[in-house]
Amino acid sequence: MAVGNRHRPANIGKARDDRGRPDTVGRYIAYNAAGIIGGTAGWLVGAADDAQVVGRLPAGSTSSTLKVPITGLRVGARIRGGFVSAQIESAGNAAEITWQLRKQTAAAADPTDAQVTVMAAPFSVTADTAVGAADGAIPAIDERVLAGVTYYALVEGTTAAATDIQLLAVNLLVADEPANQ
Repeated sequence: MAVGNRHRPANIGKARDDRGRPDTVGRYIAYNAAGIIGGTAGWLVGAADDAQVVGRLPAGSTSSTLKVPITGLRVGARIRGGFVSAQIESAGNAAEITWQLRKQTAAAADPTDAQVTVMAAPFSVTADTAVGAADGAIPAIDERVLAGVTYYALVEGTTAAATDIQLLAVNLLVADEPANQ
């Protein structure tokens, strides 16, 4: 009689491709927990009518920032890229969204905060628009997750009269194992 679970795969918990090799391309993980108001107020978080969104930026906001915590990344994983999912209600007026991936590193005095990557240019529209991978993406990167480092997305938006932005998620492309294995 066998002892233990002999059918449990040895690589449990590590992403593998269809041939059992380490997943070096990655998979998208959606981060859609409520955001945290950044240094420039404007975003609404947790309001009753916004319960299904990370945050909503109402009309007439300028360069308002929202922080979205990135949690659950494994040490050694690689962040390959990402994009925001959002909906912009424009009513013919201008609205703009951009975001950057940032990291904080533990240090003796205070944590350090640094930009990892940012969108090449803000995404601006004057019509109702669904924002996704084609519009709200950061450039391809190869950021290795280290112990003692935490990540967050810093989302910035500007809205004119009768416009708003609903942020649905920050999506990161994450590979569970280093690319050079």
